[in-house]
Amino acid sequence: MERLSISILDADLINIEKVLEELKEQGVKRIHLDILDTSFVENISFGTGIVNEITSRYNFIFDIHIMVNNPVDVLCRLNIGDVDSVTIHWECEGFKKASEYLDSVECSFKKGIAISPGTFIHDVCLESFDMVTIMSVQPGKGGQKFIENTVKKIGDIKAKIKACVDGGINLDTISKVKDFDIIVIGSAYFKAEDKKKFLERAIEIIKE
Repeated sequence: MERLSISILDADLINIEKVLEELKEQGVKRIHLDILDTSFVENISFGTGIVNEITSRYNFIFDIHIMVNNPVDVLCRLNIGDVDSVTIHWECEGFKKASEYLDSVECSFKKGIAISPGTFIHDVCLESFDMVTIMSVQPGKGGQKFIENTVKKIGDIKAKIKACVDGGINLDTISKVKDFDIIVIGSAYFKAEDKKKFLERAIEIIKE
């Protein structure tokens, strides 16, 4: 199912090839890659070198979520032609410059904007973007508790733009986000004892 995107932020990154092969075997279509460097959030993940290696070697649909200040420094090193979407945060320093950079890229991809839980949707200009990611946890750390009132923002935007939800999604909360076009799941999947059954149940709930 292309609506379900697996974030590998909480995966075993030492054995990332094995993780990606297992996801492929389980029929996962879409992968969510988070780039963090401590400038915008507290944590750090992998850099553009690893991201570019992954996106060039594997045939998933890739969504890149950039959680850094001054994201142009990351964007200029990213092989955007290998991915489906690139998302930057409305709240980051250098947002305008990054948005303009994405407009200048001459390949086919979706330009995305992410909105943190404390941001009012009406304060954000969505006109130049193809998709919006509603953060249902504070950005930058996996395994957080789902912030339920954040998903109410979809009511204002669903008819206007493709919408993604990211954060705190598990088998107990996924039914609350079924209206979103893309649903990101991370730590709940990697903590599941039977990952295949977890995916099957998640897809069942989305289709209900």
